Amino acid sequence: MSLDPKVSPTEQYLIAEEVARMLRCSKRTLARMRALGTGPTYLKTGGRILYPTQEIHDWVARNTTVPVREGGESTPRIPRSDQESNRPAHGAQRSERSERGRATRRETAYAA
Repeated sequence: MSLDPKVSPTEQYLIAEEVARMLRCSKRTLARMRALGTGPTYLKTGGRILYPTQEIHDWVARNTTVPVREGGESTPRIPRSDQESNRPAHGAQRSERSERGRATRRETAYAA
């Protein structure tokens, strides 16, 4: 992610519109990141949301990745729980459900 050079990094605090412009995202995306706790650190003062400029730069640095083709290492996916790592692949679940569904229809057809 790169920062827009039109926004001055020397300001101590920025408003949401300026941060959205810096990050090249919409104000709504920035609000969603605030709600989910995934965006940069912010202050809420008198109903105004302010972002410390240094926090924006730190957040961008923490969330910057280097693609593998440019010499970076790929990051392995870490499962959220033991259950997730032991689950069958998505396609395998779908085919099992399909097989159950067909068997049920066949049994119903022969029973009639």
